[in-house]
Amino acid sequence: MIERGKSILLTLLVMTSLLQSYLLAFQSGDYESIREGEYISTEIVGTQEKAEQLVYPSRIAIHRADDRHTVLYPGHYFYKVIMEELQHRQFDGLRVSARGAGQLKRMINVSDGIEIRFTDELPLSLIRHSLPVNPGIMTELDRIGTIWITEIDGRPGIYLIGEDFNDAYEVLRTDLDTETVAQLVGLGDYQKPYLVSTTGFLYPAEPVKMYRYVYPLDRLSVGNMENMLFPDPGITRNWESGDGTQIYSDGKRGMEVESRTQWMRFSDPLASTGQPFDPETDMAGAVQYVNRHGGWNGLFSLERVRLRNESSAPHFTFRQWLPSHPENFPILHPGDEPFGTIDVLMEGDTVTEYERSLLIVRNKLADRSEVMLPGGEELKQIINASGLILRLEAVIPAYRPRILTDAIEFDPIWAAVLNDGTMVELN
Repeated sequence: MIERGKSILLTLLVMTSLLQSYLLAFQSGDYESIREGEYISTEIVGTQEKAEQLVYPSRIAIHRADDRHTVLYPGHYFYKVIMEELQHRQFDGLRVSARGAGQLKRMINVSDGIEIRFTDELPLSLIRHSLPVNPGIMTELDRIGTIWITEIDGRPGIYLIGEDFNDAYEVLRTDLDTETVAQLVGLGDYQKPYLVSTTGFLYPAEPVKMYRYVYPLDRLSVGNMENMLFPDPGITRNWESGDGTQIYSDGKRGMEVESRTQWMRFSDPLASTGQPFDPETDMAGAVQYVNRHGGWNGLFSLERVRLRNESSAPHFTFRQWLPSHPENFPILHPGDEPFGTIDVLMEGDTVTEYERSLLIVRNKLADRSEVMLPGGEELKQIINASGLILRLEAVIPAYRPRILTDAIEFDPIWAAVLNDGTMVELN
C-alpha cells in the first residue's frame, strides 16, 4: 500500500513538472504579470458628461438677402442666444419638402435666414438634443446635417436637410414667429463678413485673428486605465513591442499605449449580435462608458456616428474643442500625433473598441501669442490650390496640436470640412 502511494505521488510530481516545462516553453519571456499588490483603486477619474450636452452644431451661418453673410462658432455669445431661443420653442410635425436640392441651396444664399450646420449628418433623435423637433407620424427619416430657418410668405419656414440637400423635411407647426426670426438674423449684422464661393461655401473676407496657445499637460496613468478597462487586472500580462508601444492583455481583451503620444487603443472582441442601432440608447451607453473609463477632461462634441454593419455596430467619434475667446474651435491632429478625439465602437450594449489620448490639457495657460490666419483673396488662392474645392463644404478655424515633453502647443490653422463629414488641414 505504501509502495502504491509512493508511485501515485511520483506520477503527480512528474506531471506537474511537465506542465511547468510546457508553460515556460510557450509563454513569452518579455512580459510580466501584474501582481495583486499592484492593483489600483477603481475610483471614477476625469470629468463627466451627459449625452445631450455633447450634441450641438459646429457652426451657425447668418445670411442676408443683400449678399451679407457671417459665421458664428460654439462659445460665441450670439451663437448661445440663437440656440437658447430655439431650444425653448416648439417644432411639431414634419413633411417631405417639395423643394429640390438646387432650390434650397439658392434660397439659403439669397435669403435672410439662419443656417445651422453639424459637421456630419446625424439621426434626428440625436439632433433633437439641439432642436426639440417632434416628427409626428414620420418615423423613417434620413439623417440631418443642416437646419435652415427663414421667412416665407409672412411665416417662418423651417427645413431639416440631409446629405447633399437631397433629403429635406419641412416643419408643419411652430410657435417661432417671424419677428423673432428677424431679430435672430439681425444678430449677424455687425459680425465679421464672409464671402460666398462659386461652389457655395463661405469664407472670411478678411484675415482672422487667432492665438497660439501652450498648455501644461497632465496624464491619465496607464495603470489606472488598465484597472478600469480589465475586469481582473491581476491576470493581465504586459510587454513592449519593438516600436515602444506598451501592450496589455488578459487573453481576450487588449490595450495598447503608444509611449511617445500616449494614445490608447482598447479592444474587447465580440461576435456581431446584429442588434439594431438605437441612436439615443447607444449614444447614452457610449457616453456613460467614457464617463467610467477616463472621463472627458475637456470640451467635446459628437462629430459623427457611422455604422460598421448595415444597421448595427455604431462607431461614435467625439471631437475636442479648444476655448479661444470669444469662440471655441476644433482640435485637428496630424496623422502622426493623434490627439483630440475619442472613439467608441459598440456591439449591442457592449463597447468593443475604445480609443483616446491619455494626455490631459491642464486648465492653466502657459503661453499665448497672436496669429493672423489669411482671409479674402489669399485664403481663396489657398483653397483653389488645395485640390479640395469640389469636395469642400466649409473652411473653419481649427487648432493643430504639437505634443512637447510636459506641455502641448496649439497652432491655429484653416481646416477644410469635406462633403463626407471629415475634416482635414487646408494647406
